[in-house]
Amino acid sequence: MPKTKIIGNSKEGKHVATYITGDEQHLHSLSLAPDLENFLTADESKINLWNLERNAGIVYNLVDYNRTKCTNEDEAITSIKFSTEASMFLYTTSKGHVRICDLRESSNFHTRPTL
Repeated sequence: MPKTKIIGNSKEGKHVATYITGDEQHLHSLSLAPDLENFLTADESKINLWNLERNAGIVYNLVDYNRTKCTNEDEAITSIKFSTEASMFLYTTSKGHVRICDLRESSNFHTRPTL
């Protein structure tokens, strides 16, 4: 059985970094990747991928419902969650859909495997 050791009595959080999205919508979901290097943020229309080491405004937009607004105008992102693998995540929508996304390049259906 491991033993615990009291390091300090501080109960205050320490500000480490600020990540500015530039969006006007409120974030409702945040999910840390299992590799502890990346995290996802989501509002009603976008899912962004951030790196903890790069907080200088470098962000990757993974899902954007504003671009396809004509087909998804009444559908909104409601929640996001990383998988136990850092390359996969899922998100849910207001229409009850659960979508699983794979970030690996080999998951792209447009590329053909080399034989």
